[in-house]
Order: sequence, then C-alpha cells, then structure tokens
Amino acid sequence: MHLRRLFLACAVVILGVLLVMGTASATGESVPDWNAFLPATWSGVDITPSLSDGVLSYTLSLGASPTITIDSTTYPVDWIQLVAALSNDGNTTFQATDGGNSQGWDFSTMPHNGTDFTVAGFGGTGSDRLYPGDSMTFAFGVLDSDGAPLIEGFHVGYGDAQYTGFYKETVVPEPSSLLLLGGGLAMLGNYFRRRKSVK
Repeated sequence: MHLRRLFLACAVVILGVLLVMGTASATGESVPDWNAFLPATWSGVDITPSLSDGVLSYTLSLGASPTITIDSTTYPVDWIQLVAALSNDGNTTFQATDGGNSQGWDFSTMPHNGTDFTVAGFGGTGSDRLYPGDSMTFAFGVLDSDGAPLIEGFHVGYGDAQYTGFYKETVVPEPSSLLLLGGGLAMLGNYFRRRKSVK
C-alpha cells in the first residue's frame, strides 16, 4: 500500500517536471525587473529609430562584430534573446502594448503599478536568438512615456559564449548638463574661496 502511494507520488512529480520543462521551452523569455539590468555600452547593436515616446515601429540590427563594454572591459556579442524599453531611472513609468515582431518573440512587461510599467519588451528562446549580422523588426501598439526618456535593454550572450546577462544602456549626461554642473561647482568653489579670504 505504501509502495503504491510512493510510486504514484513519484509519477506525479515527474509528470509535473516534464510539463514545466515543456512549457518553459515553448514560450519566450519574460522581461525581468528593472534592477536586473546592469549598465553597459555597446557597439554594433542598434535600435532605429531610438526608443522614444509615441514612436511605435523599430528595427534591431546586430553588426558583423558587435561588442558590449562592461566596467571598461569589451567583449564580443554572441547573441541577443530579448529587447526591451526601460524607464530611464527605474521609477518613471510608461504604458506599452504589443504591436508584433518579425521573430515571433513573446511580448511581456514588468508592472510597476497596474497598467504602468518600468520594463516592456520582446523575448525569444535559445532557438530563435539574433546573432551577429541578423536583424528584426518589432512594434508597440502603444508606447506612451509622457515624454520621459526610454533606454534600451537586452539579454545578451557575450565573451565567446562564456557569459550571459541583462544589460541596459548607460545613460551619458548631455554636454549642456555637464556644463551646468561644472559651472555650478565653479561658482561654489569661488564662493567658498572668497568667503575664506574675507575672514
């Protein structure tokens, strides 16, 4: 009697594992939380036009020798399996819906609150990745960030198949912002220098 229950329990567990594995391989990758994306820069990986509020159709292209730079180290990009729009700071939200893509990748979002998102994009599987020289088109039915900037995020395999991870575009301050910061620091320095010389 106990042996029969043990056998039945094992059979149920094995069936459950097989069902989960079959489901995981049949569906595309879901977008992770905003914080899972680490900062990086890349060359030869281009989204045109740039992600922008209200622009719905895009092309993702990988050059012949794309690279990713992480903490000042540059690696060759082996493949991309997910492309996403991310809020600039992880707190600003936007609205997005699926408009389709040429790879058959699944659309998914990371809700922030209700229908507002910090991440929205398209993910595939190991069998339909993009490799150097490949391109795909993708579209949003809606992409509304109320004018807030959006940045690119990818699931990337790199370093001759040694590494994989989620990376987002490193936001480089505009020259005018750097000029403003530099001017403010110079004014503060001058103020403290003069204040010290008066005493």
